[in-house]
Amino acid sequence: MIKIFTLLNKDKWIFYVGNSAEYDFYHTWHYHSLETAGDPVLFIYEESDTYIGFPLLQRKIPGSDYSDLTCVYGFSGPFSNKRIDEIDEDLMENFKSAFNNFLIKERYVSVFVRLHPFYKQQKLLEKFGGVHENGKTVVLDLSVPIDEQRKKYRQSTMDAIKHAWKMGFKVKDENKC
Repeated sequence: MIKIFTLLNKDKWIFYVGNSAEYDFYHTWHYHSLETAGDPVLFIYEESDTYIGFPLLQRKIPGSDYSDLTCVYGFSGPFSNKRIDEIDEDLMENFKSAFNNFLIKERYVSVFVRLHPFYKQQKLLEKFGGVHENGKTVVLDLSVPIDEQRKKYRQSTMDAIKHAWKMGFKVKDENKC
């Protein structure tokens, strides 16, 4: 079963995201409600007791009857009530078919999505012809003391930080101000 929600469907959007196995604020209705670059839509595919959600932004292509889809700034990608890497292969193929039909029916010409670095969403999106890596995401363990974190910085990063310190730049923890 396919369901499409817009920002007018706040409670349903919140329900699907909130009941997901893995999600981030980039998937939420609240984050999408701030977006001005397009009209947020949430594509939901349900099969038996599993669903896959895909929050996207629809952007009209001026002078045509076509649109494209992109994601909000940040890392969203698809989510599910099961971990994406644990979803059955047949269900993923059915999702792909349903999503492709949705794209054709609604006259979308392209889809651009940034995947979340902590979730294994690639397995699902590789069904559509592959995933293009376009850079790395830097992750810092904030539970480690700052001196230990800095030991792992590239030398050029540490040089830039030291230069900023010499120029008088400071970072303040607003909770301690």
